[in-house]
Amino acid sequence: MARNGDITKLECGHEFHKECIQKSLSAYYNSCPLCRTPISSARARHLVIPVSRPTISYNQTPFNRDRANAINNRLVARRVYENTRARIHEYNMVNAHRPHADVESSPTFRKLFKDEVRAWQALARAEESVNWHSLVTS
Repeated sequence: MARNGDITKLECGHEFHKECIQKSLSAYYNSCPLCRTPISSARARHLVIPVSRPTISYNQTPFNRDRANAINNRLVARRVYENTRARIHEYNMVNAHRPHADVESSPTFRKLFKDEVRAWQALARAEESVNWHSLVTS
């Protein structure tokens, strides 16, 4: 922590920069970011500086949340697919000395190949979901 910054000590004993804890509390997290001990509402009112927030209508909220989830699912699916491809590449490099037919007939390669197909299908579904949510929200 900076020596010259304003420090706020919470009821649980944890200390934070005043600005940092204000950001956390203004985001409606009425608990310590480290141990999740609830902060009394009276204490929270003294720590929080009112911040103007954009208003979102009830109709927009579910679509925004669903679209954000779809985008996150796409990112996860892409990482899974890339990791699966990397595992196949690594397997092929380790077994480069073996004949091609032996490598492709091994149970390990078959499992990796099935994993790749599943990962690719999951990525395709995630892409489709993001595209659908983009159409619905626009």
